[in-house]
Amino acid sequence: MTDYTLIIATDGTISLASPTAGTVAPPPGATVMTITDCPSTWGAEDVLALARDCRLPDHRSSLPFDRLLARHRGSCCGGHCG
Repeated sequence: MTDYTLIIATDGTISLASPTAGTVAPPPGATVMTITDCPSTWGAEDVLALARDCRLPDHRSSLPFDRLLARHRGSCCGGHCG
């Protein structure tokens, strides 16, 4: 399983953090979201596309891939609330 770290800019733009960057320090006003436990068959660009328009509650900074996929497929929140 793979984890991908995404940076969400204040304008809503999502980009993939460099895997070689180590600890990610987002630009001012941006947040970092980590999608965990991604299957090896899903590449970074695929995960990035699923994460578009995904916003986590302030107390969360990561989301398991299966919850992200559930949200994308029509679950009300994809597990964001729990």
